[in-house]
Amino acid sequence: MLRQNVVAALCAVGCFSLAGCSKPPCGGVEALISVSTAGTGTDRVVAQVSAPQAPPKLVLLERHADRVEGLLCLDRGVRRTVSARAYDRGGRITHMGQNVVDVSSGSFLTFELEMTARRGEKPLVLRASPVEVSQGVAEIRARPGRELTAASSR
Repeated sequence: MLRQNVVAALCAVGCFSLAGCSKPPCGGVEALISVSTAGTGTDRVVAQVSAPQAPPKLVLLERHADRVEGLLCLDRGVRRTVSARAYDRGGRITHMGQNVVDVSSGSFLTFELEMTARRGEKPLVLRASPVEVSQGVAEIRARPGRELTAASSR
């Protein structure tokens, strides 16, 4: 009986812990990406960013009428591969595409990724809204009567 109570308590703590979890911080650059799906059988789009020696990051784009959009997290550096797949309601891939982008501090990041159709539909284009890639300053503090202090994350 004691064992069942311990297991039940651990399950409850685990469930509450998971419910309190939030999206981890990006740690890089968040770009708003969107795809117009008007006139296609596309139901959902999944985008992924991969880079040398870094785990891939996935994002499921949210549907808003005839488009899907979401925030894609890109780490600073060169040769970041952005790939996307579109699916119909049955879960079959309808479109695919990828592009390689450089995420350089002090620049503006914007890109397009053409997603070619697999079954005679029109191609889709994933677009990233322009975003400034900062120098990586995480915190700036001013102390009364002292100079400005900046702490850099890079």
